[in-house]
Amino acid sequence: GFRGFFIPDTVVYKYQQPRSWYFTSIDGTIKKKCKDKLTAQHIKQAFLRKVSDSGIVASFIYISNNTRTVEFFGVEELKQFLSYGKKAQEGILQKFVDPKDDKNTLIQMVWSPKICMFEYRENLKDLYDLRYDMYERAVTFEGEEFHSRSLPIRGKEMKKYLQELITDLVEHIAVVSKNKIKINRMVLHFKLDINENLWFLRATSIRCANEAANAPLDLNSFTRLPETINSKKFSVNAQTAMELKKTVLCRSCEEAMESGRMFEISYKMIINSQRDKETPPLISKIHPNFTYEDFKLFKYNPIFLNKQTLVCDKCFLLYTKLSGNSGAVPQPEIGPLWGTQPLDPYKTQHRRESTSSTLRKPSKGQLRAVSSVQALRTYSRAGGEFEFNLQNFQELPRIPNLDFGKPKLEQQVTNQKSLAKMLGGNDISSFLQEIYARRRRNVLI
Repeated sequence: GFRGFFIPDTVVYKYQQPRSWYFTSIDGTIKKKCKDKLTAQHIKQAFLRKVSDSGIVASFIYISNNTRTVEFFGVEELKQFLSYGKKAQEGILQKFVDPKDDKNTLIQMVWSPKICMFEYRENLKDLYDLRYDMYERAVTFEGEEFHSRSLPIRGKEMKKYLQELITDLVEHIAVVSKNKIKINRMVLHFKLDINENLWFLRATSIRCANEAANAPLDLNSFTRLPETINSKKFSVNAQTAMELKKTVLCRSCEEAMESGRMFEISYKMIINSQRDKETPPLISKIHPNFTYEDFKLFKYNPIFLNKQTLVCDKCFLLYTKLSGNSGAVPQPEIGPLWGTQPLDPYKTQHRRESTSSTLRKPSKGQLRAVSSVQALRTYSRAGGEFEFNLQNFQELPRIPNLDFGKPKLEQQVTNQKSLAKMLGGNDISSFLQEIYARRRRNVLI
């Protein structure tokens, strides 16, 4: 048999039943199990042996609506899938392999006889931090771009080894098939484990030379997550880790939601949101045998009104808005606006002139009679108004130029008294206090 890499336990499903089981034996060769081992009990026993510390047991890849989809299973999910789960017509169930480091990684190789391209992708979350959702820790090429990052493959030994290995594999397949299958292009996924063992997981695209319609190679190898997974979410830290798996079905809109997006709503709120007197559709979904006569009988029963059910956040907001229990303040209706008629500039000018004529303005003679600052202060307090200009200020008496440098104390006191009298006061105590304080400082010095 061909050697060079390992493959994990891989069960191929066809028509919703296991058809073949491939694995790597102890001597390193790839073998196929007998048909009597293709039972749910044997598969569960083999897959649950040495479960990873990450809690991820297996992955199931299938084609749905011409789209490749992958699901990750824990212990309980695998048991549910093998016993009661609805399976696709064709798919591959594969045991999960722990990566080399603490983060899940995957190597994508695009092979052709003349050129090989590699991409190494690493998940951003710790694979063994169980506070994060399983899908957020496991996705690489399957998830969104912000769930993982692309890293270079350091060294040339790994690239050279893979190129030679896949070339030998293509030649081996051609020899075994007697040249009926000649592969000329492939997109392959590999993984390195903690012991530096190379594991081959899957081939997402294969093109043969003898194909009638030689379609181009699918370099994107786009693999999506199931619709029950909200891949748009991203947890910032482990303390506020988000749940990606939609495990609850909203009874109102019948859409799968995450458990954290479900809210309780009472029957009373459901009934208040109904405008007519018919039975609300949501209550009819919850109680299919509930007739309109039963609804009229129980619609005022407090026990019935306090019953609750789960709806998603969108439906919850809708019901609270319709029932009037949202807490929103009702906005008054806005009538026609006043004062928005066309402006009349002549009317505005007439009002400005009438207002100016009512103001009491002093005459020129009154302005000349004002001979001191105190008279100005008295006139302004009486309510008079006038326009200041340079001529008005020139007619007022000037404040004497006082020099506090060399004059004697008696002269300074006289000047202060005249200044205080001019400003409407006779208090010179502040001036005397400053003089006495200066004298005391001179004596102390």
